[in-house]
Amino acid sequence: DEGMYIGHVGDSRVYRVRGDKIEQLTEDHSLLNDYIKMKKLTDWEIANFPHKNVIVRALGMKESVKVDTRFESAQKGDTFLLCSDGLWSNLSDAAVVEHLAGRPISDAAPDMVEMALRAGGAKCDNVTVIAIEWEAAEASDSAGGVSTQALGEEVFASTIQASLIGQDAPDELDEAEIERSIREINEAIQRSAQRKT
Repeated sequence: DEGMYIGHVGDSRVYRVRGDKIEQLTEDHSLLNDYIKMKKLTDWEIANFPHKNVIVRALGMKESVKVDTRFESAQKGDTFLLCSDGLWSNLSDAAVVEHLAGRPISDAAPDMVEMALRAGGAKCDNVTVIAIEWEAAEASDSAGGVSTQALGEEVFASTIQASLIGQDAPDELDEAEIERSIREINEAIQRSAQRKT
């Protein structure tokens, strides 16, 4: 069977979009989801749950962590989406499917990030997206391979990225370089939010 293995901890999610259908493949390891599974909350209580961001299982919380693993089948044209709660809490499933339907993922992914940032407003959580379009393996291609597409320089670049062009990567970044890049990322987020309001 063609497909992929998924290992998961936390509240980032993996979705499979097949045609006009979206399926959440991972389960949130959050306090809210634990209450939902116990059927202890009404729809109103779920919508207004005060501790939505409390994670009950994540890397670094304890010395060891239980990782959910599963194998998922894949068909040519399936899109797999790994995304943080900043995306899934601000975009509906229908909006995700609409963005991915018939568009290259290199266009759809940045658009979904922008839309989630706008919907989340000033208090928007981290919005991270990785999208993968599944292609069927060709019978004559036994060596396998990886294909990637660049998003383009206009999407975002930091001074760390710019300083590495045409150079060997440094072994370590100093504190000033790290702080400068963090500042640039925050400024880019603020500029993006201001443009959209």
